[in-house]
Amino acid sequence: MAGKTAARPMSKAQIAAHIATKFEMTKKAGALVLEEIAKLAYREAKKGFTLPGIGKLVVVKRKARMGRNPQTGEPIVITARRVLNFKASQLLKQALNEGLLDPSWTQGPGSSPNGQATDARRPTPGLDSNAGGGERGGR
Repeated sequence: MAGKTAARPMSKAQIAAHIATKFEMTKKAGALVLEEIAKLAYREAKKGFTLPGIGKLVVVKRKARMGRNPQTGEPIVITARRVLNFKASQLLKQALNEGLLDPSWTQGPGSSPNGQATDARRPTPGLDSNAGGGERGGR
């Protein structure tokens, strides 16, 4: 796409500054919050790790398989291993595809603009655009 520049993702410093501003703390404290979340994710990665409203890291077991050395074409054995996959939450997918965020999440999970408790993950009955079934269309 000539002529268009892609928006760059936020850096760690920008995220820390945003957290610091939002919660009235220093940028250093905001960076410490991010570092602690990262440490927690590293420690819990073997079991899987969930960031509510964002997604989760899921452990996937890969079987051993045959591959090829791209330079020589020689067959090689790729050993079995465990890898982490990121699975985005439904809310994140919805925000990405519709360009909208649930207003209750701007004030924090479990609250709404009028102060009533909500469950932002659960659609209101009768208003769900996918009322006919799940994503896969099964019954």
